[in-house]
Amino acid sequence: MKRLITLMLAAAVLAGCTGKGNTVELPLTWNDGYASLPRGYARISSYSRQGEDSPWARIRLEISALPQGLSEIQVGDIDTDILQTVYQSHLSGDITDERYDQLKKSWDVELDSLGLSAGPVKTRIACAWGKDAEGKMKVVIDSDNDLDLSDEIPFTPQYGRMVFSSDSLALASSVNATFEKVENGRTVTMTAPVSVVTFNGSDPSYNIASYATAEYRGQKLGVVSSDFHDYAFMNLSVAVLPADDTVKVGREDLFKKNEFMEIGNELLQIKGVDKNRNVLILEKTGKPKSELLSSQTGYRAFPFEGEEFSSKDSISLEDFKGKYVLLDFWATWCKPCLAEIPNLKELYAMTDRSDFEIIGIVEHSPAGSITGTISKFGIPWPQIMSGDDNRIGSVYGISGYPSTFLLDRDGIVVAKDLRDRKLEEKIRQLMAIHDED
Repeated sequence: MKRLITLMLAAAVLAGCTGKGNTVELPLTWNDGYASLPRGYARISSYSRQGEDSPWARIRLEISALPQGLSEIQVGDIDTDILQTVYQSHLSGDITDERYDQLKKSWDVELDSLGLSAGPVKTRIACAWGKDAEGKMKVVIDSDNDLDLSDEIPFTPQYGRMVFSSDSLALASSVNATFEKVENGRTVTMTAPVSVVTFNGSDPSYNIASYATAEYRGQKLGVVSSDFHDYAFMNLSVAVLPADDTVKVGREDLFKKNEFMEIGNELLQIKGVDKNRNVLILEKTGKPKSELLSSQTGYRAFPFEGEEFSSKDSISLEDFKGKYVLLDFWATWCKPCLAEIPNLKELYAMTDRSDFEIIGIVEHSPAGSITGTISKFGIPWPQIMSGDDNRIGSVYGISGYPSTFLLDRDGIVVAKDLRDRKLEEKIRQLMAIHDED
């Protein structure tokens, strides 16, 4: 069963691929700032709060001197390329073979084939935060990457919710910091603004105000890794940039790895970024949307097969052809997911199984908690436990929960991430149109 699932998903990912002659490689140019691209922030994890049992403990940066004049100091780092960090740390013996293999499997990436450096490469930027004499939070960034924080100037981070609507405020709360990356087999030094903010006075969060651009047939493209968090490109976003930088691109208009984008009259699939050669790789499809598989709206959804969690019966997406289907990716620890369950139950009760079905796909959740959640809420629709052996979420490009995909009777994605009344209204609308036909 597990091997069958893996093969089906692998085939789904490759469905849009064509010959090598259709490959397009676009050189990337790096720029400071955010341009028209949406941005997010990632929390900086404190070493002390991770604990000494953390699997990352052996690779922590050794700070030579802490900032002066601050109390309750916490230390952490910003990793600009976790792939390079793990690769060189494994070669140095600081990450065990077992841990290394676990990470490669979890990330679904073969680190040894990426052209990474045997090291050492300064991929991480040290930082510290604490309270000044007045009890206000101050942050220090190791701007020159020498692991000495005593010569850095502490600053007050902006309040996170204020900067989301203002690029200028985000950049005002930034420090230019240096780090290293690998290009064409060589280690090169980079400098970029690191924006640091805080939410509710908690540990600081950051992004790196740096993006890449490429051009294809006169159209400028913006390329970002992990929502401006790093340069690893495990999570890739590509956008068609408007001529006016003040016009923001919506998140719904971002394209992910393996998704398709239209430029002119061409339909191209995003294959990824080759970090070593610093190029964006696209592939011409030469096919209409109706023949392509994608989690994007307007495309045929990826097929999958799995084991229903409670009954242990085999189910597949094909089993529900002819019905509207909601794919609900969730996790038992996700509070918004749990809050949505009563709404889904109400929708499930008011619809007929011959017309509409929900398939829950539970990710990163232990079996015991899944059983408990199903029992507690009385969830009646089928569930598949997604994991390393059936990476449904990976194929669908899931990066957060809850994530939903609404499919029409032909298996075409017609809407994404609808909740509560908007989902109910969409279902009613689709069924009304079907009844009229």
